[in-house]
Amino acid sequence: ELEIKSSLSHEKRPSFDLILLGIGEDGHTASLFPNTDILREKEKLISLVQKKEEDFERLSFTYHLINKAKNVLFLALEENKARIIKKILIDKDEKLQAQHIKAKDKLDVILNKKAAKFIVY
Repeated sequence: ELEIKSSLSHEKRPSFDLILLGIGEDGHTASLFPNTDILREKEKLISLVQKKEEDFERLSFTYHLINKAKNVLFLALEENKARIIKKILIDKDEKLQAQHIKAKDKLDVILNKKAAKFIVY
């Protein structure tokens, strides 16, 4: 967090031009897992997070930092992501962590045919 703040010290509120994210099969992104304290973090840019079933911690960007980015790009290229992609993009399921990612300017999603197989277009 200190490195991000010092590298982006010319800005009042540190933000990235682009953040690239994946999407987990459960709808999480950036280690923002369901039922973890990091989901409620409102001040820190980066925080430790631990899933109950794992014996190690991860370091993750928080919603607070991700949602300040000018552009966010989700990338999903696997067939096992197809159901969750539909829940996020079509059903707009607010219970899913990826649904709460915003961007100042633009939020894009790149999918291949396998990941997009439940999306009618």
